[in-house]
Amino acid sequence: MIWYFINLVFSWISIYRWNNFPKIEKITENDNIAFVLHTIYILKNILEEKEWINIDMYYIFKKIIFWSFTKFVISDIDFDVKRRIKNKNINIYNKLEEKIYSMLKSFDAPQRFKDDMLKIYSIERLNKQWEYQMENNLINFAKFWVSYQEAIFNWKVYEYDYKKVIEKIWWFLNAPEFEIFRKYIDIKWYENNTNIYLFNVRKLQFAYRWNKLKRLNQVSVMAHLFIVLFITYIIWIVEEKSDEEIYVMLEIALCHDISEAITWDIVTTTKKAVEWFDHLISEIEEEMIDQYLCKYLEWYKFKNKIKNIILNPWTQPNWNLVKISDLFSMLFESRIEFSNNSEFQKIYRDLKKMIQKHDLKSVNYLLKFWVDYFDDNMDEIIKKHFWIMQN
Repeated sequence: MIWYFINLVFSWISIYRWNNFPKIEKITENDNIAFVLHTIYILKNILEEKEWINIDMYYIFKKIIFWSFTKFVISDIDFDVKRRIKNKNINIYNKLEEKIYSMLKSFDAPQRFKDDMLKIYSIERLNKQWEYQMENNLINFAKFWVSYQEAIFNWKVYEYDYKKVIEKIWWFLNAPEFEIFRKYIDIKWYENNTNIYLFNVRKLQFAYRWNKLKRLNQVSVMAHLFIVLFITYIIWIVEEKSDEEIYVMLEIALCHDISEAITWDIVTTTKKAVEWFDHLISEIEEEMIDQYLCKYLEWYKFKNKIKNIILNPWTQPNWNLVKISDLFSMLFESRIEFSNNSEFQKIYRDLKKMIQKHDLKSVNYLLKFWVDYFDDNMDEIIKKHFWIMQN
């Protein structure tokens, strides 16, 4: 069922990176993936405008989505451990990935979803990464750069623990194939304008949703952006939208809550409490987005496009489908708190009624093959599959 894929995406909202290190920041795997995507997105726009290099962002979105499943299944294996496993016996590691891929193929999902998954895994397994060399270099650079920023913040307190890690990541970041990216984003110099923009977006990792309610599972706004992006991808497939449409929809999903990094989340109830207050808030929000974000993209033509998506996400093409993804993400977030807070039970019921008002194929599909399978235990499904494969 498609629920199994969505379950895997949600499973990492509570799995923290650098798990065997002392740390001053708690960064989840979903936080990391979303911030990697933001880094790629900004560099992609810069490279296309300044270097005339065409970047296939749709391929990047799909690769990051599908290869995340491998990591979600095999759990939190340290990067250095994984590297050593590959060096000692790449065949065993390839068999592990093949087993995971076989399990993912066995899950029921729309055919277009499976075709995309097959293409992404085939490119890797057949060593055809050269077909998307620039995209793969960009993905790898963004992953190393984001990891470096995570490590460097913790290094300020735990210098001994992170010293060797930082040196190793620094060595990777200075690889020749990353030279073009280093022109526009600096590894260490935080006054670089692209860095400042991204560091402000990074605040979303520490902005938590449902902040007024007691909850067991904290979901950051950054993690929420990746979840919405994935659900948007599912909805795009079910609604049979075009490849051109999906890129715009994924842009909205990735950027729709960025303003909360600057203004925090001002709820609709507050905005509507006093006449014209919502208009005043909109003016202030635009001022602050210019001052703390778009100011650092001043030299690029794409600045106005990103500013418009941040300030007016729900006026973009197919915004309604991304908004439904947003509601589905909220539905799950409220569902996982059932045992903790009865108030979430009412929120869940209200959200479900709201979603059911949308007469769309994707809504019916997700309600049927996601919500009704919520209680299935994903760990047991994985164990069962691997046991079957072994016998």
